[in-house]
Amino acid sequence: MYLSISVFRYHRILISSPKISTHLRFLNTVQKTAEGLQRTQDAATTVYRIQERFDKFAQILTSPNDTSTHTAPKRGVDVTGQGPTMPTIFHDKDNLVNKIGRILWDSKSSRICILGPAGAGKTSLALAVVESLVIQTKYASRCFWVPCAEATSSILFLQLFCTHLGISRSTDDIFQDILVEFNKSSDPRLILLDNFETIWNLDDDTTQNLVNKILCQLSQCRNISILVTMRGVKSPCQEIAWKEVWVGVFDMETSRSIYYDFYPHSKGDPDVDELLATVGPIPFAVMSVAVIGRKRSLRAKAFLEAWQKARSRTVSDSGSSEQNSDQWISICLEQDIVQQNPDALLLLHTLSLLPAGTSIENLRWWAPRLESTTAITTLLDAALLVIKDSSDSPESTILFVPPIVRSFISSKGIPENVRRQVQEATCQYVTDHAHRYYNAEFQQCVTAFSAEDVNIQSILLDSTYRDALIPSEQVVEALLKYLWYRFDTNKPSIELAEHVVGFAISINNARYTAEAFATLGGTYLKLDNHHLAEEHLTNACQLFGKLSLDGDISRVATECRLLIADSKILKLQKILSGPQPIF
Repeated sequence: MYLSISVFRYHRILISSPKISTHLRFLNTVQKTAEGLQRTQDAATTVYRIQERFDKFAQILTSPNDTSTHTAPKRGVDVTGQGPTMPTIFHDKDNLVNKIGRILWDSKSSRICILGPAGAGKTSLALAVVESLVIQTKYASRCFWVPCAEATSSILFLQLFCTHLGISRSTDDIFQDILVEFNKSSDPRLILLDNFETIWNLDDDTTQNLVNKILCQLSQCRNISILVTMRGVKSPCQEIAWKEVWVGVFDMETSRSIYYDFYPHSKGDPDVDELLATVGPIPFAVMSVAVIGRKRSLRAKAFLEAWQKARSRTVSDSGSSEQNSDQWISICLEQDIVQQNPDALLLLHTLSLLPAGTSIENLRWWAPRLESTTAITTLLDAALLVIKDSSDSPESTILFVPPIVRSFISSKGIPENVRRQVQEATCQYVTDHAHRYYNAEFQQCVTAFSAEDVNIQSILLDSTYRDALIPSEQVVEALLKYLWYRFDTNKPSIELAEHVVGFAISINNARYTAEAFATLGGTYLKLDNHHLAEEHLTNACQLFGKLSLDGDISRVATECRLLIADSKILKLQKILSGPQPIF
């Protein structure tokens, strides 16, 4: 009854309007939505949402200059990531810190690439630079850290890049959005692209071309300085004139200092220098053997014997820094305490699939049968796990495998049963926590999705690029729920929405294809592209029209019509407030 009265009331408003035909088309759209209510289980909520559109429509007609009525309803908040912390033990880098600091201080825009082998301390060096007094004086809070080790695809890289740099997507052209954001202020900014080799070395020409274009765009901004850490000997994007800094060579005195810092009781061990000469000047390897030695009270001779066994199984005997790091990871992995603890191996393989790590609390989702306490202790003792303490509670402590270890584990192959379990867990996590902005549980959804955002995208997208170990319908359903979450929290991603449409079409599922077009249309609406928004939303409505509408399908079909109404409202506002017609 209330809705019928509203329709009658707005008909009377329309009669006095100079653009009657335009408004009637809008009203007809909303009325068609109302007619679909009888097929909607959640009718009360939908009536309220349609009423919101009527109210907004009337406000625009009666107060066209009141801009408070011209924006879509706020549907959530953005959540930004936090950067890493400096290591407590840091050696022999002061000269490099000062060198890089001077370059950044003297130039308005610098391009610096820190190169070196795995485990050489490139990230530690970059963080020391960022936290130095000279950099804090120049850039203050305008230093941005992008954890490229978490970027397992080009789509995820774009998400991480925008999130950590505070870039709001306002158009369907990410390059334009980047330039708009960085041209808002002439203040200097410093961007740290950490572990950049992860995204740069993906076996995908499209990804490298996209990342190359973003770097070139950044390099054209006069107030932007770029600091890259990257495994290898060659800088990315040869169009940019990089200042390269090489990291990785320690002398014996520095290696000994690091070893003793982590294992004080080893002073006096006559075999320490031989062990360090065998390990090589790689900080990760030196710290790993020191940590293991301290926790297990092992002498250097025991490590030398393990090294000889590992070397005897290696085809190549080049002794390169990369090979040394791999061999020491093998030694860490082959310790009895690890091999005799199946839960430790399960935890290691599981966390190697989670690029952002996870909390102790959420670990039960990814590995529900895991005895986590002993597994965590074992991997810490084996120097294969890193923890990030939380001030909230011990359960919020973050567990993650260092990128160098995760890369090694992935290259050796993660058991299929673990990969299947993590894929299933991701879909279940999304399904159990997914709620729309009009549901009472929505804030719980935001909290849950924010905590595992990077992992959700990485695992689900990986399942679309390779043969999924679970039904493809399960993957696409989870991706669609995740896309609605991004829609409701004002974090639209054209790249992700288009990818999901393509995947839904590829598995030949009409129901999910229709919803995928709905999310794509909603994404374009968020970016103020009304033409493409209505094109995709109309396409979705037509596809839904061929299906049997019940339950969730009916709700999504109704959502399509509501989003078309939103688009009409925003276009109407532009008609009334500006001279150029939109229709």
